[in-house]
This record gives sequence, structure tokens and C-alpha cells, in this order.
Amino acid sequence: MEKLRPEQLREKANMLPLLPGVYIMLDEHGEVIYIGKAKALKNRVTSYFRGEHLPKVAAMVAHVADFNVIVVQSEFEALVLENSLIKLHKPKYNILLKDDKGYPFVRLDSGDYPRFTLVNRTADDGAKYYGPFGGRHETRLALDAVCAALRLPTCSRRFPRDIGKERPCLNFHMGRCDGFCRPDGPGQAEYQARIRQAVRIFSGHYRQLTAELQQEMEQAAEELNFTQSGVSHAVQALEDELGITLLSRNRGGVVLTADGYILTNYHVIKGAQQITVTANDGSTYAATLVGTDEDNDIAVLKVDAKDLTPAILGDSDTLKVGDAVLAIGNPLGTLSGTVTDGIVSALERQVTIDGNNMTLLQTSAAVNPGNSGGGLFNASGELIGIVNAKSTSDSSGNAVDNIGFAIPINSVKTIIEDLISHGYVTGQIINVDGGLNSHVSTVAQFREMKSRTW
Repeated sequence: MEKLRPEQLREKANMLPLLPGVYIMLDEHGEVIYIGKAKALKNRVTSYFRGEHLPKVAAMVAHVADFNVIVVQSEFEALVLENSLIKLHKPKYNILLKDDKGYPFVRLDSGDYPRFTLVNRTADDGAKYYGPFGGRHETRLALDAVCAALRLPTCSRRFPRDIGKERPCLNFHMGRCDGFCRPDGPGQAEYQARIRQAVRIFSGHYRQLTAELQQEMEQAAEELNFTQSGVSHAVQALEDELGITLLSRNRGGVVLTADGYILTNYHVIKGAQQITVTANDGSTYAATLVGTDEDNDIAVLKVDAKDLTPAILGDSDTLKVGDAVLAIGNPLGTLSGTVTDGIVSALERQVTIDGNNMTLLQTSAAVNPGNSGGGLFNASGELIGIVNAKSTSDSSGNAVDNIGFAIPINSVKTIIEDLISHGYVTGQIINVDGGLNSHVSTVAQFREMKSRTW
């Protein structure tokens, strides 16, 4: 292959996105000579082609003829992908540039209750090893995150020997472990099931884990067992801790125009590679992301459709405490078209969501996981809010009921118009295994059932 000049390599690197991924350095023969990972590809790769370097790094850079990159969703995915590619290609400079301790491995010992540990090298000891991974600190953080998300023990207790001997440790009370040490805690079968899920993560087999979790959640939905043992928690925790998308997120949205503009929450579509909109009649549409406003938790989508029934926008400024409202959405991601009734229980409620301060409507209408992005309608069938959150407990952990929140439609009308008028947003380069389905409720359904509600 033709060797690019240093200024050409630098120019190519400057075109990269500020997203996590893996970069692959090639020599003039097209051979892979070095593989690395980055939190921001542009920053990391450009650093090789400017300034001075240590002798070993300078020797590698001198042989670089070109490079390729693979954009991923998170640093954790970059870590796993880097490991897989290093094992596949065995690049020369990955061996020469590693530190004295070498690349770390995740070790899973044998037995009925196996544990994960971080080690420097493999051994013929009957244990299973995953890796090598590219960084010790990153691998330790990832291992801790996986165990916390799946609520696996990381203490020094050994099972079944120590079951029932002492009270659960602090990790149990912090929600980071399910207390396998308790006599009435989860048993061996549940423990091993979670270990298998962790193994699939460290092996990079997200699709297998996705299929397993999807099956468990669908079974729970069929049995109406929505408090099933931690499956939804595990999914949410893994996505939050590692930044990977494991399951398609079935949420709500509202039709804005007859030609296919749709309103939903930003957090509903965040990190999605593809978005599919499913209407109440079962019709499905591929959706394009038009624009987002993260601070106001708003996203506008566009589908190629005609003659949709749009919502009639109401005036949220005229609402009073006690006014009747209906919430339409897709609770639990499986019960699309669900309608719940209630009242406006507070106006201009100051709520902090993921560190973002918002001024929201408060409603007593039942809001459940999956309702996000769905509409909140007044007694005339007009859209006066977009459901985006619910409160489940106070700061002391006391459970609360019938407190949901919605974004007042008046506060985002101008934002919606701006997003539509500015056109499609470019540059969102995300590579994930899962997609996203958005179930859209229209006012047509509301009008059909309105007479039965009041």
C-alpha cells in the first residue's frame, strides 16, 4: 500500500470523531503493527502524529503507512474489542510496548460459586481466563462494574461455606450485591446464571446476553411478573455502568405532524443506532433522528409516512392543580397503548434528573418504566406534556406512589420548531448491537376512549 506522508496521516486523524473506539496501525505492506483503544479517537490518534515520543513509540510511528478505526459505543466496548483484535492479529508493537506486568487477564476459578479476579498471566490450573485486556486500571474498573451491575459478591466470603454465618456486608445494603451469604438469599443456580452473563460480557458476546435477557423479560411480562428477580435492574445497571446497549428500549412518542414528525424524550433515543417506530395499528417505520435537546430531554424523529393523526398541542400554561389528565404510553416496554388517568397534582415542580434541573408538571396518573416519551393529555384531548420521569422513593428510601412528571409542552414548543427547521443532525456515529423501538400513541386512540373515561 502507498505510505501516507506524516501531514496526510495528521490530516486524516483530525477528521476522526471524538468518540470511543479502536485504532489499527498498518505498515506499508498492509500488516497490522499496533492496535489501541481510545476514549476519544481524534485526540488519541492525532497524538501519534505530532510532537516527540519515547523511542519505542517513535519506532512504531515511523512504520505507520495508514490506519483504520472502529467506532464503538463505550470505553468498555473498546476495551473488549481491542483485546479480541490483539489476539487475532498479534501486532508486533503491542508486544514491544507493553509494560513489565504484561496485559491483564480476568480469571474465573472453578467450583459451585466461582469468583473473578484480575491476574497478570494465565496458568494451567483448571480456571478460565478472559483477555488479555489492554489496561490494568480500565480492566479493574470494568470488572468491578460488571460485578456490581449483576450484584455478584466481591467480598472475601466463600460459598457455600459461609452462608448464614454472618450478617450481609455493606455491599448488600448498598445494593451492589444480592446477599448470597444469606440463608434465604439467591441460590447456587441464580449465582451461576449471573456468572454466565458476566462471562458473555467479558467475551464480547453481547448478542447472546441480549437474547437471554430479552427472553427472561418477555417471560416475566407474559406472567405479569414485573418485579421478577433483578432482570430489569441488571439490564439498566449494565447499560449505565458500562455504556453498552443490551436490549432494545421500547418507549413512547407522540405524532406531531401528519407527514411523520414525532416527539419523544432525548433519554429514550440516546445511544441508539437505529430507531423503529411502531404505531398502534402495528405499522412500523424506520425513523431518522432530526434533532435533540439534552438539557430539556427532547428529541424529534422523522418517519416516511403520510396521513398520520397528529396530536393537537394544548396550552400547558392554563393548567391548574386538580385538572384531569391522561397519560398514554408503553409501560414496561410491553404494554403499548396503555392509558392511565389522574390529575395535575403540582405545577412548576423543580426536579433534578441525572444532574439536570428541570421544571416539570407533576401528575397522579400512573407512570411506569416504558412510559417515557408518551403524551400527557388534558380533558379536551390536547397534548399538554411529555412524560419523562416518576418518583419511586424519597431521600430516605421510603416508597412513594402516584408521583409522575411531564415536560410542559409550552416550555418546548419553540425548541421543537427549531429542531424541525434546522433539519437532520449529522455526526452521531454509534455502533451498538441493539436498536430501539418507539411505540407511538396518537390522539386518535385518545379520542376513541375519551368518552369511556369521563
